[in-house]
Amino acid sequence: MIEIRKGDILLAEADAIVNTVNCVGIMGRGIALQFRKAFPENFRVYEAACKRNDVRPGTMLVYETGLLTGPRFIINFPTKRHWKGKSRVEDIDAGLRALVNEIRDRGIRSVAVPPLGSGLGGLDWNVVRPKITRAFEELPDVQVLLFEPAGAPKPKDMARERRAPRMTPGRAVLIELMARYLAAVLDPFVSLLEIHKLMYFMQEAGENLKLKYEKGTYGPYARNLRHVLCLIEGHFITGYGDAEDQPDRAIELVPKVSELAETFIASHPDTQARFDRVGRLIHGFETPYGMELLATVHWVATHEEARSADEAIEATYRWSQRKRIFDDKQIRLAWQVLVDQGWLASAISEQPMPPHPVGPLQDIYWEKLKWEEPPDSALKGLEDVYVISDRSTVAAFIEQNRLRGLLLQARDPLNAVFGEAAVKTLTLVHDDEGFDTLFCLILVSGDMNDARLALRSFDQRWWLARSQRAAGKLNFDFELI
Repeated sequence: MIEIRKGDILLAEADAIVNTVNCVGIMGRGIALQFRKAFPENFRVYEAACKRNDVRPGTMLVYETGLLTGPRFIINFPTKRHWKGKSRVEDIDAGLRALVNEIRDRGIRSVAVPPLGSGLGGLDWNVVRPKITRAFEELPDVQVLLFEPAGAPKPKDMARERRAPRMTPGRAVLIELMARYLAAVLDPFVSLLEIHKLMYFMQEAGENLKLKYEKGTYGPYARNLRHVLCLIEGHFITGYGDAEDQPDRAIELVPKVSELAETFIASHPDTQARFDRVGRLIHGFETPYGMELLATVHWVATHEEARSADEAIEATYRWSQRKRIFDDKQIRLAWQVLVDQGWLASAISEQPMPPHPVGPLQDIYWEKLKWEEPPDSALKGLEDVYVISDRSTVAAFIEQNRLRGLLLQARDPLNAVFGEAAVKTLTLVHDDEGFDTLFCLILVSGDMNDARLALRSFDQRWWLARSQRAAGKLNFDFELI
């Protein structure tokens, strides 16, 4: 008897739950990762069996949980030969025959079955589902809870390790780097992209993190950082969930964990010194765009032997077409910051900076506005989109920096994300150090986190690619009402 279900298979009320695995001892993603967190002893048994070459397609590895409530058995079903590969239909067929035999031999009365090979395995569910249905025709008295592909549960609802991990220097610096980073931004979360770059610089500062960085789409990327994040998920951080590597995945700190990490680092003076050095470097670069820029320029200097800002520009553009989002001035800025703070070898020749002063990515260095009455053309068409405060100074800034066309282009994407009813106000802020920042204040109603995610999405997918925001042409802020 087959019942179609959706949701979290780990919550299924059944005698046995099927866990899809590979044959090399890795439970790093998807449903297998959730099983690893929920049943760590099952993982240890499975890992040992893989080392003995006992886990093969067409065989089941059955683990008895010994639980009074919950599943009595975890049935590890090999759907992939290697975690890097895809599932094969013939392995699903052979595995189903072995699964039916195990259920019959053990007298199992109910079993929860995931969409075998149809998630990360890449098989078509419309092909796999009939095979499962036919296989269980031999067991008409067994209740089969068949879970269809429906995406992963929200990170906060996912299983986690029952035992809290201990604090280590590597985990402490990750937590404290996130905490320091969050203190400089408006969001309550750090993206996965930014975490990769924070840990990259910590390792480059001399901390022995054993991370294996390589050249990735968004700059230096360490595949094995995933294991660290999985281990501390739900205990020190939240949001990493099923370990999918979306660069914009929002990761938050668990309340009060920063205090533990701060105390730990304080007792390790060498780590503290490296941490402080990284903090000084990234000041002003606290955006996904800024961190990618800084790490990319550092990589081409230290791994591809770019010996000058000009060579760094060429190497950055050779990296991929995506790197064209950075202009020459931004790359020179990142280069100069790295040189000034001693992150590049002294033999590297320094290039002159642009003729006008340019500051870190969140500080906007422009000459003080000089026009008393800027031309009306600066605001032409904008008043249908934005509320203009401080009219004369805002118009002068827009005219000086040629932003009118860009702001008009932003209208439709902004409305698509926040709705036409959201009030969008342009206002200029001039701070005590002589920096001018044009803010677009977006007044929206609804959930604060949803609004922040919407703004982050708008930033990454549209605005940064067109506005050269990192060079200081426009910053965004928003409020909720």
